[in-house]
Amino acid sequence: MVTRPPFQPFPRDRYDPEDLIRQLLRQQPRPVTGGWEFAFQTEPGEITAVLPDRDGTWSGEDFDLLRDVLGQIREMDNLVQDSCEKEHERSKLALRDFLLAIGHIDPTEPVVSLCYYGTGVNTVWDARFSRDTAEKWQPLNF
Repeated sequence: MVTRPPFQPFPRDRYDPEDLIRQLLRQQPRPVTGGWEFAFQTEPGEITAVLPDRDGTWSGEDFDLLRDVLGQIREMDNLVQDSCEKEHERSKLALRDFLLAIGHIDPTEPVVSLCYYGTGVNTVWDARFSRDTAEKWQPLNF
């Protein structure tokens, strides 16, 4: 019999920045309306990111911004998980209302969004971040 790990409703450290950056560097984005889409395979599910089209290509600055977000995604997602756990405890709403995974990254400065989808209910929510003076992404809307 295979033993499964216990269910963790608000898992931390679930995204591997090094793996996501490796995936970024190994792929060619596909053209989509208005931009260039990168796709990343993760345990919770696929994450996409679209860099804006800049005269038929993407810019190095946009690429570097996405790379920076991917490099800090673990810490950013952990902040979201902390917030979801606290809000669940405070609100007394059903646990499934707070189970989220990242589906898309909108890497547009000065505000970057991690676009979450519900894994327990049909919902979407954008966690917005901006960089502080130490170049760390800080939450804006939670």
